[in-house]
Amino acid sequence: MAFISDAAAQSGISASAIRFYDKQGLLPALSRSSGGTRVFGAEELERLQHIHALKQAGFSIEEIKWLLNSRAPAERKLSFVEEKQALLQAALEVLAQKEAALRAALPAPQPPKKKTVVKIKPKHSN
Repeated sequence: MAFISDAAAQSGISASAIRFYDKQGLLPALSRSSGGTRVFGAEELERLQHIHALKQAGFSIEEIKWLLNSRAPAERKLSFVEEKQALLQAALEVLAQKEAALRAALPAPQPPKKKTVVKIKPKHSN
């Protein structure tokens, strides 16, 4: 059993983001203590990791909610994920083309100028 600060530390997700995910319905089975504090078990911590991975992959909150809460067949969910992956791959290709165009537009880097080092001999006082 963990509280929100523990869940945040273990998942790498901020406590405010966890609260947001809870309000958005991404943590429907989350229980609360008698004082109203969110309580996280192993299943909720694992679900947080899934949410975080999907968010990092570019899925919207609504898409994540559908993927995690929908009773749609696994094949349909997999197809949806593959479509998203294809869109992300296309976006990567566009970004690579833009990067190449930017690099071509920039002047070639100049080699660094050689610095002259002057050694100063200390004066000896006798």
